[in-house]
Amino acid sequence: MASPQKTFSVLPTLLLSLAVGAILGVLLLLLFGRHVGNPDTVSAVNSGMAGTTVINKDAGKEAAQPSAEATSTTATSQSGTAAQPEALPLSQTVTNTHFTGTGQEIYVQACQSCHQAGGVGAKGAGIYPPLANNPKLATAAYPETMVLFGNGGMLGFGHYMDDQQIADVVNYIRTELNKNTDKVTPEDIKKLRPTTPDYTIFGEAAG
Repeated sequence: MASPQKTFSVLPTLLLSLAVGAILGVLLLLLFGRHVGNPDTVSAVNSGMAGTTVINKDAGKEAAQPSAEATSTTATSQSGTAAQPEALPLSQTVTNTHFTGTGQEIYVQACQSCHQAGGVGAKGAGIYPPLANNPKLATAAYPETMVLFGNGGMLGFGHYMDDQQIADVVNYIRTELNKNTDKVTPEDIKKLRPTTPDYTIFGEAAG
């Protein structure tokens, strides 16, 4: 005897599916529906400029501020050329003045180790010509340029003495060691000193 065939009605299954779908739709609407179409929330589009943010009109209407890099890039693109730094003013810069005192005291600090006390000169590892009774010093321009720029084995002091100090030490070796009567002034040194602060003096270029 054949067993009775089980039959199922489609209607209850269909109704159950519709009910579940309706419930899910209500839940989705409650969760996400309030954000759809809200004109107060604007997403700033990332256009490659640094500093873009998401702006909310109700939160103080914050404006997106470009970063310093973006501002610099924008300025460069508008002008077509990179912004140039301001040129440094021309000056007679003395970078390291640690000599003090009178012309004789500056001589002791800067010159005596080579030219010896009293300017008598020396011979040894090098030849250091005497400054006392030296006829070359009769012309002021000679010791002025030697002290300012250096030459040969002589280190220049242009970056280490100011105009007054160079004038004082030149006057010492010319008057006290050589009996010349004409005096050198700071203005004389200023006329010889280049107006650019990075001029080359002997000794710095070699080292």
